[in-house]
Amino acid sequence: MARFLFRLTAACIVCMPAFAVDLEIRFGVLERLASEQLFTAEGRRYVQGSKDQKCRYAFLEQPRLSASGDRLQLKVNFTGKTALGMFGKCVGLGDAFELTVTAKPVASNGTIAFEQFVVSTPRDSLYIRRVRSALVETLNKNFRLDIMEQARNMIEAPQQVGKFQQEIKDLRLSGVRVSADSLVLAVNFRVIVK
Repeated sequence: MARFLFRLTAACIVCMPAFAVDLEIRFGVLERLASEQLFTAEGRRYVQGSKDQKCRYAFLEQPRLSASGDRLQLKVNFTGKTALGMFGKCVGLGDAFELTVTAKPVASNGTIAFEQFVVSTPRDSLYIRRVRSALVETLNKNFRLDIMEQARNMIEAPQQVGKFQQEIKDLRLSGVRVSADSLVLAVNFRVIVK
């Protein structure tokens, strides 16, 4: 009788629709993922030019993530130069400063995308205003985190429980929100017991 009840319960679980489960990812883990996906081996994210260009480049480095209400907050160091090479020297504008980027995370095709970017700095100048404006435009185009592959690998790994094996299928990201110390992903999946 017990075996019949277990099989009936397992069959009901297999037949049930997928429900959303919250998966919390702490900011320390997100910083490491962002560093791997968005920053080079040198720890920089070039938003203009490259390391080979001496007079025209801009990069972000040392990302630090936290929450700012319902938005994700990213503090980074910015270094940039917009200049012309003349007689072996760079003539033009350039600066280095800390900036803060806040954005609202959204689920988009299995990745975490961001919208409503706001870039702020502790000081202001003509160059810094231009940087803030250009950075919002750049971030709106191509700033997203793909963490579902890592989540999928952790969650979908088949597990043996006694004489039965459980498997997770159809893992989908359905929502995302910010908490005080983590990014919370709402994921849907099915549990199959064999």
